[in-house]
Amino acid sequence: MRFYFSLGFQIRTVIVFLGIVGTLLYSNSIIAEEFPDLYKSYSEGSNFQGDLVLRKAQNYYQDKFYEQCIQELKTFSLVYPNHPKKAAALRLLGEVHEKKRDYNLAIDAQMAIYLDNPSSKEGFIAFLSAGRSYLKMGEVAHARKVFQEILDDSFFPDINKEAEMELKQIKILSQEIGQNQDF
Repeated sequence: MRFYFSLGFQIRTVIVFLGIVGTLLYSNSIIAEEFPDLYKSYSEGSNFQGDLVLRKAQNYYQDKFYEQCIQELKTFSLVYPNHPKKAAALRLLGEVHEKKRDYNLAIDAQMAIYLDNPSSKEGFIAFLSAGRSYLKMGEVAHARKVFQEILDDSFFPDINKEAEMELKQIKILSQEIGQNQDF
């Protein structure tokens, strides 16, 4: 026989829980102001724990356990949303999805890195990877836009060179097939 709590009891439990969470969040900001050393040591410990979760995901990736890697990366992103290695986690997530041939999800991860760092080298490398993923999907027009945007906006010569090379390869392949616009 199952025992179900009344709806009123469930609602009161949720309200109490939300009140406790709100109090903890508010008191955490007070603790951060009044005890900066305590807050700093807490955040350093949290970063260390996040590093462990990320390392576990990397080990799963190396062992080709892609589903477990994705689960660890989800845990990482939910528990440590402001971790300093967030971009590394997203990059690994993009690589996992490419290995699984889930190019749409790989593009999402790569674009998240680019949107977080739109003017950094890391952001443009992720944007270049997104363009290559579009090519793998057969979305040549999207890939061209990405590579052209890199040429227009990036001030990193090595990334510009790679984007230019990708555009030249698209042009050569489209000429070989006999089409001028798309494959």
